[in-house]
Amino acid sequence: MIFIMVAPMPGQVQHTEEVEMYPVGTEVIYKGQRGTVSFCDPASGTCSICVRVFKDDPARNVCLVVYKHDMDHVTPVIGNHSRGN
Repeated sequence: MIFIMVAPMPGQVQHTEEVEMYPVGTEVIYKGQRGTVSFCDPASGTCSICVRVFKDDPARNVCLVVYKHDMDHVTPVIGNHSRGN
């Protein structure tokens, strides 16, 4: 768990917001899209999840930015789902 300090408005009390962040490389599902966490910024509470990766041409990668208010839609993939023959 990561704790993010949110700057208060004048006259308000400062509070700490808890946002769950995943390590880079974690396989996750976000709103039905399966991908890999490629970046997380604890300061802003955002992550990017790459759902399509081109190893030879990274400029073509398709990544989704997940904001802290949407982190509850991110589910880690548990277990080995590969189909080895």
